[in-house]
Amino acid sequence: MFPEKIPRKLLREATNLKSGNTFNDKLRPYLEENELMGRRSFSLSEAFGILEYWQGRGHWGRSGAAKKEFISEILHNGNYERTAIDFKGAIGKDKYKENLISPKKIKELIAHIDLTEEELVEDLLGYKEFESWILWVFGIMMVASYLDKNKIELSKPKDPRKPIALSQNTDT
Repeated sequence: MFPEKIPRKLLREATNLKSGNTFNDKLRPYLEENELMGRRSFSLSEAFGILEYWQGRGHWGRSGAAKKEFISEILHNGNYERTAIDFKGAIGKDKYKENLISPKKIKELIAHIDLTEEELVEDLLGYKEFESWILWVFGIMMVASYLDKNKIELSKPKDPRKPIALSQNTDT
């Protein structure tokens, strides 16, 4: 279905881990276990596995790493010390030193502090935001597939005030 490889850079952007070193550090266990270290691109299945590891069990939400400051603002109105105590109990003192927290680690925190307020969980993980985003991606892929299957091309006009046009490719 998707023969092209997905560049590592795209996965770094999706996880909000802009640095290659940070990406490797955060995902090292998975990458090493699956012999993916050092690869510049991944198959769709491999990319899905990486994102699944990053998201953790359960529903997927916002894919980007969250800063501790963001989490503290949502949970304790910016009380950084209280958030630090909760996080150290949930994921350990060593892992809390990192500033960028994966959705998987946020889920561990939510389970540890037994957070049941739906609105706060949504703010932390962005389930609805993800569902909306994935629906748009699916729709765009379906339109692209339809256009490709029916040999319809988008043509960008030279004059930016004119709309993009669809044209049937009759070459066979």
